[in-house]
Amino acid sequence: MHEYIAEPYDVLYFRGNKSFHFGEWYSEGVFPPLPSTFQGFVRTKMLDDMGWLDSSGIVTKPSGDIAKEVGNDESLPFEITGPFLGNDNDIYFSNPRDLFRATQAGHTTICQSVLNSLHNDTESDLDFTFSCAQMPDGKLDKILPPAFISLNELVQYREKMEFCISTKEELLFTEDRVGIGLDKEKKGLKNRQVQTSRFYVTPYNRLGDGVGLYFNINIKALMGGTSKLGSESHLVFARKIRGGANSLLEEKLSPQRAQLNESIFKTRTFRLLLLQPGVFGSGWMPFAFDTTSRKVIATEPKTRMQLELLSACIGEPFTVSGYSYQSNKETKKQEGVKLKPAVRAVPAGSVYLFKIVGSASDADVQELIAVLDNKKIDNQQFSNMGFNHTIVACGQDIQL
Repeated sequence: MHEYIAEPYDVLYFRGNKSFHFGEWYSEGVFPPLPSTFQGFVRTKMLDDMGWLDSSGIVTKPSGDIAKEVGNDESLPFEITGPFLGNDNDIYFSNPRDLFRATQAGHTTICQSVLNSLHNDTESDLDFTFSCAQMPDGKLDKILPPAFISLNELVQYREKMEFCISTKEELLFTEDRVGIGLDKEKKGLKNRQVQTSRFYVTPYNRLGDGVGLYFNINIKALMGGTSKLGSESHLVFARKIRGGANSLLEEKLSPQRAQLNESIFKTRTFRLLLLQPGVFGSGWMPFAFDTTSRKVIATEPKTRMQLELLSACIGEPFTVSGYSYQSNKETKKQEGVKLKPAVRAVPAGSVYLFKIVGSASDADVQELIAVLDNKKIDNQQFSNMGFNHTIVACGQDIQL
């Protein structure tokens, strides 16, 4: 396992899938970058390390050799974990969506889980019965926790429903930049022409001192050095921070598994948290499910254990796409590029509360934790990019 920090020299901007039309004055990007965006940076860095890129960044080797080393649109021959905000000592993740602020004092936020109140069935035309969890009182902007949770705080989240979270205002800053649109109708002119009064504002992201994008890969080590990242190809410096059998994330999470096993065996419930967005074959659910009993009964494919969904805080789905550069095979110019197929994704930080159906031994629970905790739910090639990364947290003693 090889762990790295990609430290930007300047601000970063990652374009989303929302079209930006005339008349709109504010353009929003995506941050942190999606795994589907970041994997391009890793693959380009690998090709550069092998000397397979010329001075213009064009690949100089046959496509078959490239696919063997760094993959293509259909496959990825290695696994990436990340990217997450991080530094040499800590990693920061999107805050779990089942946490809300209870009280606040100074720079400490006390968070509590919204999943501790499940009642009052709601009538709908869905194939299953569902209940609305009771939200804490107060305006949404006053009860939302900080945007990021540290690795040490994530360890606490796995064991309890209420704990302290720091605000982390020093991690990330927003800088608005003003741009002007181009007039594409004025053809035949050497210089690009701008359109009068077509101004817009774009928020760029600047990372705090010592903060970069953490990632790890399970293949040979990358060489330290610069490469381009983001919609405007700003430079970042990738450097190795650790190496060994286990990543920093695994070293922090593995000691808890015995305690988690005991807690889940007792309550028969557990929470499944997405550290990265999820692209699943069953849509919004991580596993295939059945609703004939008016309940959502999912089947974990590796253990074959049946799980009843008690609650879910998953947020609004979004679209993942990107450009394929395999459509132009005649010249080195990337003309005639095409879009990759668009898929719907569940946002990072989404949480599912499951109840184990039927009898399950201590060994069964231990096996379930082994296949879900700090693992990626298989959906190639998305899981190898870094999507579908999950961890397990304790459940609740709920009588339903």
